[in-house]
Amino acid sequence: MIRVKQPDESLPWDLLLMADEEIPAIEKYIYDCVIFLALEKDSVVGECAIRNTGPGRAEIMSIAVLPEFRKKGLGKQLLRKAIQWAEDQNISSVDIGSADTSAIPLAFYRSEGFTDYEIRKNFFRENYSKPVIENGKECIDMIVLRKQIKKDPDSEPGSF
Repeated sequence: MIRVKQPDESLPWDLLLMADEEIPAIEKYIYDCVIFLALEKDSVVGECAIRNTGPGRAEIMSIAVLPEFRKKGLGKQLLRKAIQWAEDQNISSVDIGSADTSAIPLAFYRSEGFTDYEIRKNFFRENYSKPVIENGKECIDMIVLRKQIKKDPDSEPGSF
């Protein structure tokens, strides 16, 4: 089951720290997010946090599923629930970022219709207190992908 985290519920720190390395980094965004929780027998086994980042835009800030519950479609359900939330908020596009070393997550996002949008150079070196290592390699750049979910009114011909 996927549902929204209630304000009186604790943050799923174990999951958030799977998706992001440091609590101070998480605290920069998490309190502005809508957080979707995946539950299995009343236990939280996955999360997806999304926030509105400006007119017509949102960003998925965090998505994680406990290792023993992966490959069961929970990540896909969480991602799709967040995108549905964005559609309901009249958001036209959703961004998601991942480390340049994250081949599996990047492939997953692309399989869900996200396309490469930008590279945030030196993101991990500039935003974390120590090197972030993934798959035995240092994460340096963030690859940002975007999914267009509604036609952007600003992209209409003749719009100024």
